[in-house]
Amino acid sequence: LDDAQRRLEGAERALDERTKEKNAQEKKLQILEKRKEETSRLLHKALHQSQKEVQIATNKLGVVEKDRSDGFARIEESQQRVQELESRIEDERKRATEGVNNRIASFQKFGKTYFQQETLDKIICA
Repeated sequence: LDDAQRRLEGAERALDERTKEKNAQEKKLQILEKRKEETSRLLHKALHQSQKEVQIATNKLGVVEKDRSDGFARIEESQQRVQELESRIEDERKRATEGVNNRIASFQKFGKTYFQQETLDKIICA
């Protein structure tokens, strides 16, 4: 009976520890999710701003085409700016995609490890 009582107490302590650990990991996950949301929000804001800049550059290009007296120098300048903006947009998209993919992989690894540990705990406690 004492042995069973000790095992029960040990199992309860282990459960309490796992619960605390789970809660701590959930808080970490929430923090990471908030960071991801903030990063996503900033990326969308930067993308929107870049799209506005592309639109502005495109509009300027249209004006330049109408005014051929200043034409060719301005056209080349506007085209270069558009290419730079598109390159920055593409670079930001790649970085954001890589960051999101890394976070997803990390979350998946965390989930797999957590559930494997939980399964192991169930087996041990059984």
